[in-house]
Amino acid sequence: MPPIEHAFKWKNGQRTEKLTPLRALRARCMDCCNWSTHEVRNCQVTDCPAWVFRLGKNPGLIGKRKSPHLSKKAVQDAIQERTATE
Repeated sequence: MPPIEHAFKWKNGQRTEKLTPLRALRARCMDCCNWSTHEVRNCQVTDCPAWVFRLGKNPGLIGKRKSPHLSKKAVQDAIQERTATE
């Protein structure tokens, strides 16, 4: 998804940046918790629609994406198997 132009309050006033949707949600949570990462992590407002995204991660994708290191290892293993059979 392309970045979204997002205006939000920053520590030093109003700021506009191009953010991905997850980063925009994270910035919104940081603004809500007075720019304290500790407060965002320990947020108790579980009925907030942004609560599950507050850490800047999409919980629906956990465990579904392959790590680039795993795919690189899989390629290396395939090369070793191919050279062993020749």
